[in-house]
Parts: sequence; structure tokens; C-alpha cells
Amino acid sequence: MTLDDQQEPRPTYVSPTEGKEPWSAAAFDVLMETAQNYEATVTYSELAEVVQERSGLFTRTDSAHWIGSVLSTVSRRCADENLPPLSSVAVVRPSIGDLFAAAVASPDSALEKREAVAARARLRVYREFASDIPDDVVRALAIAEREEAVQAASKPAASKPAASRPAASRPAARTSRAASQRKAAAASSSRTRASGSSRAKAAPPTRAETRARPAPSRVEAAKPTRRVEEAPAICPTCYTALPATGICDTCD
Repeated sequence: MTLDDQQEPRPTYVSPTEGKEPWSAAAFDVLMETAQNYEATVTYSELAEVVQERSGLFTRTDSAHWIGSVLSTVSRRCADENLPPLSSVAVVRPSIGDLFAAAVASPDSALEKREAVAARARLRVYREFASDIPDDVVRALAIAEREEAVQAASKPAASKPAASRPAASRPAARTSRAASQRKAAAASSSRTRASGSSRAKAAPPTRAETRARPAPSRVEAAKPTRRVEEAPAICPTCYTALPATGICDTCD
């Protein structure tokens, strides 16, 4: 026998993506074995070590980055096979205290609520797989589940959300604003035309009035007659001059 035959084979290192499937299969078996003993649990770090050893595939990536994905795969498999959630017997740290007391307690904080949900899930797992679960715990768990179902049924149905405003409301409001701008432009033009018409309809001066007027000086006669410009229509929203279309380019 040579020295090479006496050496142990080198471990195979893979990425978490490559090892996810075999690790999930090994984790399912480990959690099933753990669930056969009442109140038995396995920590995340312990589970990560065991699944690598059983599969023969190792990784240099810290288990905190991939053990959650493995447990999610186990949870989906349990749901597909109509099994209680085996992933609930995997915990961050070893369980301390009475499991049933934690399951039926009235949680106050969000952390206590999550722990209570996990404790109820573990009890369902033990009731399904453990052979040493006490009878009084089984009976008390059944009572707690019935009370929970009654409370859930007595809760009022969630009110329907308020109907959202139709999408056409914005275009309608824009159309209404454009219409008001056109009306303002029309009113301003009408006032201007009315003023010019009144000036045009004024009676011409009489011959006596013409004679009484002083003759304009050469300087005054040389002055060009100023043309009266019409006032532009103003936007009632942003107070800028409207274009010929009567619709404000800034507001539209």
C-alpha cells in the first residue's frame, strides 16, 4: 500500500448554487430524524455542517449566506407533500424553556409573535413524527388550535379598499382648464373689439367745431399717429399671454 492510498480523499468544494440541491435533500433527512424526538432541535450552523458531510460537497462560503435558501427548499417540499413544516425544528440557537408554553402564550412584541408561530409549527411537526410527545400536550394543542380557528372565524372581514379615482380624471381636468382659457381669450378679444367699434361709431365733428380747433403745428403734424394695439388675452391660471390658439402652452 502506497502513501497515496493511505491519504484521505480531498473534499470537493462547490458554490452555494451548485450545492443547494444535494444540501436540501440531506437537510430534509436530518430534520426528519430530529423531528422524531419531542422538543429536539438543530441549530442552523449544526445543520450546515451535517449536510455538507452527508453530501460530500463543501463550500468556503459562510453558511449564513446559503442555509436559508436550503431551508426554503425544504419548506416547499413539505408543502408539496402535505407535511408539517420540518424547517421549524431548525433554530438559530438551542431552544430554552417550555415549548408548549411558548406556543400558546400571548405575544406582545414582534419577536415574541414570530417565536410563538415557530413554536406552534414545531408542535405540529412533533405530533406528526415524534413518538414520545406527551398525551396532555397533544390534547392541549388540539384545544389551542380549535380556539385559534374560532377566533379567526369571528374576525370581521376586511373592508374593501376605496375605489381609486378613474384615470380619465386628469385628462378631463386638463380639458376643462383649456376650455376656461379659451373663454377668457374670447372675452378679452370681445372687449377689445367692442372698444374699437365704439371709437369707430363716434359722430364726426361739425364744421363749426372744425373751424374752432387750432391748426396743428408743423411739429405736431410731423408726428406719426400711434397705432393702438389690442391687449393680449391672459391665462387665468398662470397669468401669461395666451397664443393665437387660446390654449396656454405652460399649463396644458
